[in-house]
Amino acid sequence: GERTRTEALIERGAIAVKLLSGSIPMLIVAGLIEGFISPTHINPYFKFGVSAVTAIALAAYLCKPARPKSLIEA
Repeated sequence: GERTRTEALIERGAIAVKLLSGSIPMLIVAGLIEGFISPTHINPYFKFGVSAVTAIALAAYLCKPARPKSLIEA
């Protein structure tokens, strides 16, 4: 378009950082679950409960409405 490569890189880089800031916490939670819950010999109902809670939390996170543009750019 009408932007320079530097301007386009800065704009798209900001979007990439926002995407990473949303995915890194999910990866940390997944790692904690795989590291501490999955390998243990605990009641399977507890494991299913943990998976249900994390599935509900993930669905709530992904289905939340988007913020208005004015808040994102601020």
